[in-house]
Amino acid sequence: MNKTTKWILLSGVLAVLAAAGATAYVRHAREANWHEEAVAALPARPANVVHPEFIRRVEAAEEQVRAADDWRNGLGRLASLYHANGDTQEAATLYGVLIRADAGNARWADRLASIYALYGQLDQAVLLWRRTAEIDPHYLSAQLNLADAMIKMNRPQEAAPIYEAVLKVDPQNPYAVVGLAKADIAAGRWLQAQSRLENAGLSTESKIGENILVTVYEHLGATDKAAAIRSRAKTTDSYIEIPDPWLDEVSDDCYDVFRLTLDSGAARRKADLPRALRLLEKAIRVKPNYSLAYFQMGLLQMDLHDREAARKNLRTSVELDPTFGDAWAKLIGLSGSSDEAELALAEGLRRCPDSPTLHSMNGNRLKATGRLDEALDEFKTVARLRPSEILGLIDCAQIYFQRGQNALAVETLQRALEIVPDDPLVLGTLAVYWIGVKNEPKAHEYILRCRTQVRLSKTQLLQLTDAYQSAFGRPAR
Repeated sequence: MNKTTKWILLSGVLAVLAAAGATAYVRHAREANWHEEAVAALPARPANVVHPEFIRRVEAAEEQVRAADDWRNGLGRLASLYHANGDTQEAATLYGVLIRADAGNARWADRLASIYALYGQLDQAVLLWRRTAEIDPHYLSAQLNLADAMIKMNRPQEAAPIYEAVLKVDPQNPYAVVGLAKADIAAGRWLQAQSRLENAGLSTESKIGENILVTVYEHLGATDKAAAIRSRAKTTDSYIEIPDPWLDEVSDDCYDVFRLTLDSGAARRKADLPRALRLLEKAIRVKPNYSLAYFQMGLLQMDLHDREAARKNLRTSVELDPTFGDAWAKLIGLSGSSDEAELALAEGLRRCPDSPTLHSMNGNRLKATGRLDEALDEFKTVARLRPSEILGLIDCAQIYFQRGQNALAVETLQRALEIVPDDPLVLGTLAVYWIGVKNEPKAHEYILRCRTQVRLSKTQLLQLTDAYQSAFGRPAR
């Protein structure tokens, strides 16, 4: 090899080394700029959270950011702490730095999108959820949130393909099914929307999408079905947020006990009991005298079939807040004996004289022992304390029937139908009554109304129609 060749080869090597050095220099300079930006973005300490553990964790995260070693993780923890405790402006600033400096981590864009969406800035949220989906196409929560935001922005044609893409990966995803039903409604395809929503409701115990189904039934003229679902929605949670595990991670950094109990309840509704338990344990640790947290813990322990733990937490709840009627009611239900239950009920009513739940329980106790006059007074009290609900009226009507005051019972049930026009229990009771007294026109009217009820089983409806045919010698048509 001659000198010229050697010089050419050496020059090539030097050029490669120089290029590599230049690339390393640029990367180092960019990293230094990002770190400087992160340090400059550190916010002033918030005044709304004073829990010592929160302060210690903020200080540790700030030190990690300033030290430059693994500063991205420190900044991420700091952003989550601010986000979880309601300091959303500070969190948004930090997420903005992370989105640029940790561009391959999709959770930062997802979390910032949730903040924009919280304040109604859906245009910005959509851009960030698009970015999230591009970075991590397998994270379906971002796609569902993106499509849901588009529906809210009246852009259903753009939302529908996203929902369809989710269903290709997860064919039973109820949120995607409900989203497509919303797109159907926007396009005027009401019958298709009805089919989708009914299927989605059946697959999730009639919760997800049933609020939209009410609108569909009303539009299609099925007002009886709409009323039945609306009355059920008074006692069930008809809306469950789209699951977002990356956002759920944030709540683990919360020190607001009210928010912790709310997030725990949401986790419980989604059947994520371990997370619900973890959040409640933290709420109790942060504020040991918070009655609501012990109440929620009691409910959770009931779900976990730990009766003794449930009783212990409910007892603590009423000790901390003796006027908490719902906690008394649950505690009474877990009593070990009838004597214990009676003592707890008496104490609960003394502490909570305006608790309709406790008056209802006492009414049932009195009724079981034949003390109908006293039971009736209790059920009338329930109806007075809860004028928008019908349970007290139904209980009153049952006593009237038992005492042979049929006209008064029917009048009371009619009052219940004025509040909830198509309650299946009330309709079924009136149908049975009119069949029993051989009033065919009235019996026929209520049989037809019962047929429209989605909450009456086929067996129950068959029993009513059989009774009708037996009484009048012909089927109800």
